[in-house]
Amino acid sequence: MASVSSDMEEPNPPPLPPLPAKHAPSSIPAAIAVVLLAVAVCVILARPHSTLPSLSMPWLSPLIPWSSSPSWRSTADPTLDELVSSSIQAHCVAARSPPDYALHANGGRIALGLTSGQSGLLTTRADDPHIAIDDDVRVGKCWKFRTFPFQLGIRLPLLLRLSHVSIEHSPTEMAVDMGQAPRNMTLWGVVEGKSNTEIFRALTPGGGGGGGTPQAPVIARGLVWAPLASFAYDIHDKHPLQSFSVQHPYKDSDLSFGIVALEVHDNWGSDTACLYRFRVHGSPV
Repeated sequence: MASVSSDMEEPNPPPLPPLPAKHAPSSIPAAIAVVLLAVAVCVILARPHSTLPSLSMPWLSPLIPWSSSPSWRSTADPTLDELVSSSIQAHCVAARSPPDYALHANGGRIALGLTSGQSGLLTTRADDPHIAIDDDVRVGKCWKFRTFPFQLGIRLPLLLRLSHVSIEHSPTEMAVDMGQAPRNMTLWGVVEGKSNTEIFRALTPGGGGGGGTPQAPVIARGLVWAPLASFAYDIHDKHPLQSFSVQHPYKDSDLSFGIVALEVHDNWGSDTACLYRFRVHGSPV
């Protein structure tokens, strides 16, 4: 029986071509550049306001190749640079602001009995006053109201010696209708306890207010109120977050408050008022 010849064996397959060398994704250097850029921006904005440089987007050109492209520049919104710069600055300023004791996450709560429009019935998201003490201030996420004056009551998580409050609205470049921004407002504090009552009477011998100033907000509930500050939000100011100090004679006094109310008297001309965020600052007792 003939043996199987070696030339009948299956030939060896041709060698495979060598695999190309792997290279690191080109996106890694760009990602690192973006991270370093973000850190640099926050470091710059952490300086005092007097030393803040003017933020201009052209310095992004070396890091973003297409930013210098003629076709990109021809289609870009001319206000985009200013909008991005102001948004970055607003977030960095907010991050280093003092504690907000009205913030729901910090224990602040809506005093429903001292807040306008709270009938106990179900409300829509736009009618919910809790929006005004939330940290989500995206465009359109605000507490809306159509009648004046309207009032927001806040139960603080602890007794405070109040220093100032802050009002935040949508930036001018992003707002659909700046006329919705609140304008003239009054900050009120409920005077409670024997010690506070004695201090209040000593500060205001005439019973509080004086000079024709109303002695209570629109929703008073028979409580004793101290008119802590009257102020106006300015839509022409470049800063969407504006702070207002407690005024004489209550500033730097020993009065402490556990309940405050913001009374909004009017807005900047729109049919609807829109309160994005109300902040309360001070020192715990």
